[in-house]
Amino acid sequence: MRTEQRTIVPFKGASAAEALLDSITFDMSIDGSAPTPAEEVERIHPAHLPSLSLAARFAFSESDLDHLAEETGIARSNMLLVLVATGNVARRSGILAKWELDKDLSEPINHVIKPSSSGMAAIGDASGFAVTALIRLRSGLERVPLRANVAGTVLARRSVSFRLPQDNPGLSPIPLTVERRAELGLPEHCMTFVQCDSLLEADDLTSRVSVYVDEAILSELTVETPITRQIQAGLSIDVVIAMASQIHRELEESGATRGSFAETAAKSYTACGTFLARTCKAMGVDNDFSHKEEILDWARNNPALLRANLEHGWGIRDLTKRMMREGIAS
Repeated sequence: MRTEQRTIVPFKGASAAEALLDSITFDMSIDGSAPTPAEEVERIHPAHLPSLSLAARFAFSESDLDHLAEETGIARSNMLLVLVATGNVARRSGILAKWELDKDLSEPINHVIKPSSSGMAAIGDASGFAVTALIRLRSGLERVPLRANVAGTVLARRSVSFRLPQDNPGLSPIPLTVERRAELGLPEHCMTFVQCDSLLEADDLTSRVSVYVDEAILSELTVETPITRQIQAGLSIDVVIAMASQIHRELEESGATRGSFAETAAKSYTACGTFLARTCKAMGVDNDFSHKEEILDWARNNPALLRANLEHGWGIRDLTKRMMREGIAS
């Protein structure tokens, strides 16, 4: 989902700077697929980051650049166009590229950013990243009313933000091939399968959970559309139910007292306690032992009720209605 950031600054020429940035287009592709406008992409799955390419395309006419200099009162030679990547959570940033505005930028520029080769921690952030185009003052100027004068001042910015799915607890699906179906004893036409074991003692629950998705279906989940998002959300619900059920089973086997499972998990099994807290948040309920106990009980004894509450928390009904409307319109 593209988010447009606008910084209100008390400088002359801000609108001219913003107009220049608005002429930049951001496209993305995966594994060499046809470019997709960034504003059409809601989320990117972490599994596709190694094959993701993001391209910033622009061409600035001399007249537009001269107009910017005239409006701001700043020479073109003292302004830079900079592309910066910033992690959504860790907020680590790094410069991807920069151009001097006193150069001829009228020829089309297609700057490709490949996270797999950039070596940037920002683009590998667990929650996603933003790429920001900004116009920045290169060096300080004499102070004049309504004119930027401090070196590094940002005259305008525009950001494209990419989110990675957080409903699924950090899991990358495994292709469900003919061979894997045989190994797991699964029927030919099943689409997904979740397998988890030994969660109580795990520091990282995701290391003990395997999510399998039919290889043909998985290949279609490269970028998010209403229907692929619905598939991902449904799979995420399956993962939560499977994990909560497994935690309940293991707590029961460990001798924990029913009615205090959630409290035991919080005190003795940190990762499981964190998982239950996240599930409360996903359902939109208070993060207390009562609701956590309810989640565990539903997972083992009434999974349909847990599914209903997760569907409520994740807005599955609205997502389905949107998918149906767009499907009919197409």
